[in-house]
Amino acid sequence: MNRQKCVLVVGLLLILPQASLSSEDSLGQPRFNFKIVAGINRLTVGDYNTNMSTQYDARKAYAARNGYGFSGGYELTHLGLDLEAEASFSLVPRLAVVLGTGYIRAGKGPEANQQTVEYPAYQVTSKFSWDMNMHAVPVLLGFRIDILPEGKIGFFLKACFGYFFAKYSIISREDQSGSNRGYDWYSYEEDGRSGGFGFQGGLGFEYRLNRILAFVIEGCGRYAKIDGFKVDYKDAYSYGLSRSGSGGLYFYEYFDRNTWYPTMSVRKDSPTNDPNVRNSRQAVFDFSGFALRAGIKISL
Repeated sequence: MNRQKCVLVVGLLLILPQASLSSEDSLGQPRFNFKIVAGINRLTVGDYNTNMSTQYDARKAYAARNGYGFSGGYELTHLGLDLEAEASFSLVPRLAVVLGTGYIRAGKGPEANQQTVEYPAYQVTSKFSWDMNMHAVPVLLGFRIDILPEGKIGFFLKACFGYFFAKYSIISREDQSGSNRGYDWYSYEEDGRSGGFGFQGGLGFEYRLNRILAFVIEGCGRYAKIDGFKVDYKDAYSYGLSRSGSGGLYFYEYFDRNTWYPTMSVRKDSPTNDPNVRNSRQAVFDFSGFALRAGIKISL
């Protein structure tokens, strides 16, 4: 029994150093790395922002044309949260293959998008508001090039290609007040999902606290335009009427009083046969933009 224990101990002493060496490259640097970073992004967003500005312009023009009071404004959606987690494996001392995922989000609450229309003849006031959130979860595969792989300070370049699982939600609401109001409130909601391919790349800096742990700062540029959304929608009035349905998300221009207005809406089919509609296509939520993130890297 003692002899067997001695053989086992000697075997482990021989195997462990080899296992340790197998996780390092030829320069003695760790081959496996895990990184998690978080920060802020600025996204293009695209068609939703265009739709918001169009609704504002159309409602303001409608109020002015009919002598109604108008106030309020809107803010375009751009800023949001950006998270990323990745694992990498060094193929050679300066080159590693990267597998990662993340969470990309942007949105604006109703406090940022409110407009009020006053109808003096009817003694009614309508307040309109919007709440929008969009997010994507990418699955990424790419390469990282390490500059200055030894020492306390290092830099790296990274490029990835991947698939982006995207979702968005919109809640719009009208609240009425006044003696002749038709209802207390009306709400409309959309929930859409889709996916598409994109790519991103960037430059990073790392400060190695020790052989295992490093502090990381990186900047990232991204291109990811997602269309083909399948959308569920529903609306409701305060007096009980409600409706629901589903369809595709389309972006087009409609003609009203000598003006073409770009807009985005859910429809069963593209409105190509409507003479008051032109340039119809699938609407795009554009996750392209850039992000600044910071976090840690663990090397094994």
